[in-house]
Order: sequence, then structure tokens, then C-alpha cells
Amino acid sequence: MYPWTRIGSVALLLAVAVACSENDLSNDRDDNDTSAQDPEDTADTAPSDGDDEAEPAVPEWIRVDGTIVIAAGVPDPLLSSVSIEYRADPGAGEAADTGLDGTALPCVQTPAITSFTSATAPEAEITLGWWAVALDATVDSTCPYALPHGLHLGIGDLDTQLYAAMDLDGLATTDSTLYGLYARIGADGAPVWVYGVVGTVDQYAGASAPVTAPPLPDGTYDLRALHLLPFTP
Repeated sequence: MYPWTRIGSVALLLAVAVACSENDLSNDRDDNDTSAQDPEDTADTAPSDGDDEAEPAVPEWIRVDGTIVIAAGVPDPLLSSVSIEYRADPGAGEAADTGLDGTALPCVQTPAITSFTSATAPEAEITLGWWAVALDATVDSTCPYALPHGLHLGIGDLDTQLYAAMDLDGLATTDSTLYGLYARIGADGAPVWVYGVVGTVDQYAGASAPVTAPPLPDGTYDLRALHLLPFTP
């Protein structure tokens, strides 16, 4: 079972594992005696002609981390950054408890942020900022996957639904000084996820209290994903 958290409700995505088994065939023939071997037995080991190459993995999920630098009360796109890691086939198991399970695909996009556009927060819990994040669409030849369309990021209340993943990530939940990290991918009306935590270095260390109303104090706020987000190119 794979946990996803949406504001005001908990939606569960089931990861279906398909088990493949092979029959263990015994062979009593002498390994050095090839006279009794069926010629077809070697078909599976014949060199491939390249026509049966595996299809490339398709990303189903992304991990979004980065930093938001607040200067004069607003995010600075030139100093802020975002990192997008693509993953496929999140499955059950110990790693899934953190919400970050899945097969990491072989590239990470780090597009420049061209602008933050302040918008009306879609949920009351997003108290400190909600922005449409425009990413530089310059093609990265080393990474074949598209950027998420309609990315919004927000900072707000630390939702208690994050506590289990925070515990597993070694983050204190009692008297935490961190904020909740929110995201939406797609158009207005798409699901809004609380998927991670945000804070300055001092706040991660528990040495600086969070504010309860805007504006955010100037500083560098590190975004730490605790759950993956569904990928929407």
C-alpha cells in the first residue's frame, strides 16, 4: 500500500506487485556431455540481434526538492532552485513507508526557475505562500523526460499527516519548527498534496521558531520531499 496525502483527505494508491516464478528444471545429464542436448535448448542463449531491446522506463512519479530564497519578502527566482528526480514503479516494502520508494530513473532535471507568480492558495492550510513556478523549458539532452506542467509550490502548516514520514526521516515532530511543503501539478482543480517539509538551516536544527503569518522572513528555505508526486508532463 502506498500512502499519498491530499489536503483534507487521505488517498491511497495501491502498488500492484506482479510475481514471476520460474520452474526449477533438474538435469541429470553430465555437464560435459553435449550429445544429448536438444538444439533448441541453446535458443535462449543465442546473441540478440538488437530487435528485442527493452522499452525505456516511463516515469510515473517525481521527487521535487530544492530551495526557495526569500528576499525582501518574495521568492527570488535567480537564487532559488528546483531538482526533479524521475521514478517508476513505486512498490511495497520498507522504503515505501517513507513515500519515496520506486526505481530511480537515470537522470535528474535541474531547470532554472524563470519566475514565481503569487496566487491565491487553494487550501486554508497553505498560509505563508502559494506560487506558480515557471521553469526554463530548455531541452536537457541528457534527460529524455519532460518537465511537470503547471507546477505550483506552497509553504504552510505542518500537517500531522506528515509525521510518520518525518519520523522515518529522522525529523522531530514534537515542537517541530518546520513548515509543510505543498504542491500541485496541472491546472486549477488538480489535487493539492502536502508532500514534504520546508525550513531554514536554523529551523531544521530546531533553533528558530516558525512564523504563523506572512510574510516569510528573508532567508534560504530548503525543500525536503517526504513523498513522491504523480508525474504529469
